[in-house]
Amino acid sequence: MTHDKRLAKGRRARCDIYAFVRGFKKLNNGKSPTLRRIMAACDISSTSVVWYQLQKLKQQGAIYITGKGFSRSIELPGELYVLPEPREIV
Repeated sequence: MTHDKRLAKGRRARCDIYAFVRGFKKLNNGKSPTLRRIMAACDISSTSVVWYQLQKLKQQGAIYITGKGFSRSIELPGELYVLPEPREIV
């Protein structure tokens, strides 16, 4: 694989990961997906590749990784997630 193809594949993976994380957080009240869930959804070969791409997104300022660097601590700048009102248990 040429250098240009590898770069394009990496950019595509980052776009896929970002879109998946954004959609997942919207559907799950702001909760982040696991590395394995991202791996499966984006058809990536390993969790280390997912982690590498997340680090690239972090360097680009597209995401924040809070806490101790676990996948469940991915934050997207400018995104707000409204939690549902608590329901009374009858």
